Amino acid sequence: MNWQKDKLTIIGFGIIFVILGVFGYLLWDMNKEPMAEVSVSEPTPAPVETGPKVVDPEPVKEKEKEKSKVKIYTEQVKVDENRDNYDVKILRTINNNDPELLTTLRDVNNFGEGLSYNIELSPDKNNLVLDYTTSSRLSKVQLLNIETKEARDILVSKSGFNIEYPIFSPNSKEVFFLKSKSNNKDKTYDFYLYNIESQKNEIIKTVTTRSEIFKPRWLPENQILLTYALYTSTENKYELYSLNLIGRKISSFPNKIFNEYPDYSSNLFNKDNTLFTKPKTFTTRGFQSCYPDEVTVLPNSYSVLETLSGKEISSFKGNPEEPMTPISFSPDNKEIFYRLDDNACFSSIDKNKAKYYVQSLYDNKPRQEVKLDDIIQKWDIVFNVYNFGTREIIFYQ
Repeated sequence: MNWQKDKLTIIGFGIIFVILGVFGYLLWDMNKEPMAEVSVSEPTPAPVETGPKVVDPEPVKEKEKEKSKVKIYTEQVKVDENRDNYDVKILRTINNNDPELLTTLRDVNNFGEGLSYNIELSPDKNNLVLDYTTSSRLSKVQLLNIETKEARDILVSKSGFNIEYPIFSPNSKEVFFLKSKSNNKDKTYDFYLYNIESQKNEIIKTVTTRSEIFKPRWLPENQILLTYALYTSTENKYELYSLNLIGRKISSFPNKIFNEYPDYSSNLFNKDNTLFTKPKTFTTRGFQSCYPDEVTVLPNSYSVLETLSGKEISSFKGNPEEPMTPISFSPDNKEIFYRLDDNACFSSIDKNKAKYYVQSLYDNKPRQEVKLDDIIQKWDIVFNVYNFGTREIIFYQ
């Protein structure tokens, strides 16, 4: 039975070895270095270097260029003491700079009521149109470029013809004017249209009439307002006609308002000739005229009328014995700029000492006294001064 005893001994030793192995493992596990805990996560991206944030600057408004005061004026120089003829210098000053000569009209005739010449400024203020008559009775119309000082003949007529009333188109691209010749009691008129760019003249209409035609005005829709004046021993008759530049037809003008009092010296038109002023009432006392011992009443209120219809749309007035002369409509046609007059000889009025006012046309706001230069600049108007033999045109540019 010894083999059974050995078997039990072997099993006992096996159990002892197992117990010792387990106990040894436990002791080893208790004394070993702990392992670091590992956490797995998405990698953090590296920071991207950026410059300072750029903000688009607000656009800087270009400072409006200050406008200069421009005066174009004339001086007359007698060239022959034995004859009544003159040279007329046309000069320009800018602000307070010295005057510069633009051109000279040679041998201008004097018909006893002042020199026979006129100058008109184009709406874009780039050109002057000049018309004058020489002592030899040549009638001329010229175009003067103000900057280059180039004077170009538009038309020169021989003795016996008159060239009159040149006017610019609203876009400054054309010039309309009249050429006339008298034949006994009749007068023949050629209506000319001159294209500035092409330098071409064209007779667009010829009429023969016993009336005098004067002071054309360029109306909207390519129409020219013409005033016909028939002077007789018993009456002066005025009629208005419209010349259509497209169809080249003349038709009777619907507005007959001028027939009573077609005095262009006191009729002010707005920029596009769609509105005009007409004297409404007059002072009761007379004012000194340009001739000794002569007085006349003057307008102290005006109507504002539509040119095409003659409809009154507004009016303005001063004090009862306060004569006034309208100078300009405002750009929006809602106000009127006028001067108070102390005599009826407008050429003797000192424009720098006169009083000027702006008055609303469509509400009861009180009038406001203003300075001449301020309104010329603010409203961008062309201020014309007519004197005996001289002329001034003042504007800002």
